[in-house]
Amino acid sequence: MQTTTLTTTNNKKGISSNVLKIIGIITMFMDHLYEFFHAMGAPIFLRMVGRITLPIFLFTCAEGFHYTHNRAKYLARLLIGFWAMGLINQLLPKVLYLEGMELINNVFGTMAASVMVMWTIDLMIQGLKRKKMGHFFLGLGLLLTYVVLSVGSLFLLMKMPMVVVRISQIIPLFTIVEGGVTAVLLTLAFYLLRKNRLLQVVALLVFSLPAILHGDIQGFMALAALPILFYNGKKGGNFGGRYFFYFFYPIHIYVLYSIAVILLK
Repeated sequence: MQTTTLTTTNNKKGISSNVLKIIGIITMFMDHLYEFFHAMGAPIFLRMVGRITLPIFLFTCAEGFHYTHNRAKYLARLLIGFWAMGLINQLLPKVLYLEGMELINNVFGTMAASVMVMWTIDLMIQGLKRKKMGHFFLGLGLLLTYVVLSVGSLFLLMKMPMVVVRISQIIPLFTIVEGGVTAVLLTLAFYLLRKNRLLQVVALLVFSLPAILHGDIQGFMALAALPILFYNGKKGGNFGGRYFFYFFYPIHIYVLYSIAVILLK
C-alpha cells in the first residue's frame, strides 16, 4: 500500500507552478524596489516581503529540473543568463555610475549551481539504484571536482583574487553565487524531498532558523513555506510565455538601477 504524503500532485486544488512563479515575480519586484530606492525612503516592508522570493524560485528550479525533458538545455539557459548578466553588471555601472550603487544581482548563477549539484547527485543515486556504477562514479567525480573548485576559490580569494573572479565569471561557484552555499543546499533539499511537501517546508524552516534566531530580516524567507505548502504539483497556465522570467528578471533590475542612479544624481 502506497504511503500518503503531502505532495498533492493529483489534487487540482492549490497553487500551480505558474502561480508560484507569478508570486515570486511580484515579491522580487518589491524586493528590488527597496534595494534600489531605500535611500529615497522605500519602506522596509518591501524587503521583508521580498525575502520569500529566493526560496520560491529555488523551489521552482528544483521542480523544473525534475520535470524537464532536457537537463542540458535547462542548464544551458541558466548559464547563458548568468554570463549575460555578469557582463552587463560590469558594463552598465561604467555608463551609469553612482558611488555606493552596485549591480551584483544574478540569481541565474544560483540556479545554475543548484542544477549542477542536483544533476551530479542524481547521477550517483540513479547509478546505485540501477547498479550502473559508471554513472555513480561519474557523478561523484563531477561533484567532487565542483566542490574542490568552489571551496578552493575561497582560499585563493586573498592570494589570487583576479583568478578567482575570472573563474567565477565562467563557472557559477556555489560558494560565491547569490545566496551562496545555503541557497544551493536548500534547492537540493527541495529536490531530494520532493515526494513529501511537509518535509520540504520543514527543510525551508530549518534553513531559515539561524536568521530568525539572530533577528535577521532574512528570516522572513520562512514565509515562503505558505505558498510552497499549497503547491499542487501542476504546471498551470504559461504566464508570459516560456522565457518570460529569463527576460523580465534582468530587464527590471537594469531599469530600476538606471532610474535610481538618474534620480539620485
